[in-house]
Amino acid sequence: MSRPLEITIEPYRKIVIHEVVEIAFTDLIDHMIHQTNSVGGSTIPMLPWCNGIAFQILPFNPNSEEIIKESLKGTIHYSSVTFAIKEVFEREIIRPAGTVTLLNQSANANFLALAETLKMARMHADRRLPDVK
Repeated sequence: MSRPLEITIEPYRKIVIHEVVEIAFTDLIDHMIHQTNSVGGSTIPMLPWCNGIAFQILPFNPNSEEIIKESLKGTIHYSSVTFAIKEVFEREIIRPAGTVTLLNQSANANFLALAETLKMARMHADRRLPDVK
């Protein structure tokens, strides 16, 4: 008789962000549209949103030996996170140059912690950008 398969869930324990940049929400949307259009893209870019924060994560190469070792130890490294305040979730943001789809990531525990950390960091910063509803 075979033993049942053991399945273990090991959540990440730590996220390290090496650079954080806050920009205005309209600038973040325009940037996403410009990025897509500049490579000849005809798709609609998607932007994560969580608990009042829209953000774009720039990861390190996930196939690098060092990043894999860190991931297996429970640490995620992000090269940078660019974010903007967007209090109210909207599914689509439509501009003349294109559309961006916001993805509600509020069910993701890592992104909830990230959003709260970005809000706290923003409160301690000298420069605050206006909130967007």
